[in-house]
Amino acid sequence: MADYRHPPLPCPACGYRLDAAVNVFGGRAPEDGDYSMCLACGALGIFTLSGKAIRAATKLEYERAWLDPEIVQAWQALQQAKALSRDWPTGPGPT
Repeated sequence: MADYRHPPLPCPACGYRLDAAVNVFGGRAPEDGDYSMCLACGALGIFTLSGKAIRAATKLEYERAWLDPEIVQAWQALQQAKALSRDWPTGPGPT
């Protein structure tokens, strides 16, 4: 896994300002069409503009995502971490 820092991008679902991504598939920056998962709410987004924006995932993109065991595992891990935390972040997050 590789961390990638980027300018704050709002989650399309909750507005939380995401400023980093972890690429579980290799050490590269986000590219158009890559999935984003909001740390605060768990919603899926899609990177656009060469990783400089995140849009809401479509229904079809959600359906495809839930067929990917790595995405399902990441979402489940996020939900477990949120359940164990007393101060998990919520949108829109720090400026």
